[in-house]
Amino acid sequence: MKLKNYRCDWLEILVAVRPLKGQFRPACLNSAVLPQENELICDMEKRATFLLLLVKLCFAVAEDPPSYGAVGGKLNLRPVFTAPITSILWKHNTDLLAEWNTADGFTYYGTFKGRTTLDNSTAHLEISNLNQADSGSYSVEINNVPQLKINTVKVINKVPKPSVWISPVSCGPSSMMCTFSCEGETDGAEPVTYSWKMGDGAWEPSVKERDISRLEIKLDKTVTCRMKNPISEKESEPMTNPFYK
Repeated sequence: MKLKNYRCDWLEILVAVRPLKGQFRPACLNSAVLPQENELICDMEKRATFLLLLVKLCFAVAEDPPSYGAVGGKLNLRPVFTAPITSILWKHNTDLLAEWNTADGFTYYGTFKGRTTLDNSTAHLEISNLNQADSGSYSVEINNVPQLKINTVKVINKVPKPSVWISPVSCGPSSMMCTFSCEGETDGAEPVTYSWKMGDGAWEPSVKERDISRLEIKLDKTVTCRMKNPISEKESEPMTNPFYK
């Protein structure tokens, strides 16, 4: 969990120092005083050292890692609130999203009309038919009190079914090395991770494009890649290994 959106008050505590020959110098460094007095002053100034700081008192709003939603899917936001509820106000970024109170009932705003449901007993919110414009931060006030948790949401596309591309086109059993690429349209689907499987082996996390030598996979009949993002994953069809013979 990250701590962001700091709200701070400042308390400045100054400790006096004794001037000596035009310079500011702690009194405990003054050899002109008696040893007993010097020891007492030093002890006091050592204690005061703990206060010779600018003390920052911060209260941080908890911000969880982003939640991901799929384009066309649903988003459920579930604040925890146990007291009786008399009013609810949800915002998307700084815009009004949905509202309920005992006097006026339910009100939905903007593009959220017709696809949003607010539970007035729990303040839970459900949004359907998500689109990428729904990405952003979601906050709620319950009984006119802003709740500390901020929900950051990213609406993304599912990954496509990838395919393995091999270059150069002349790659074959006599080639020493070829480039293997896991291809598919990932615009709007980020963040995307990639894995590769050689023959019947285990999946290995890797990158989209990798150079593979003949010695690495010459005994494997096929090469397969996989794309994955926080809401989906898909595998390519196994591609015949050009190094296999």
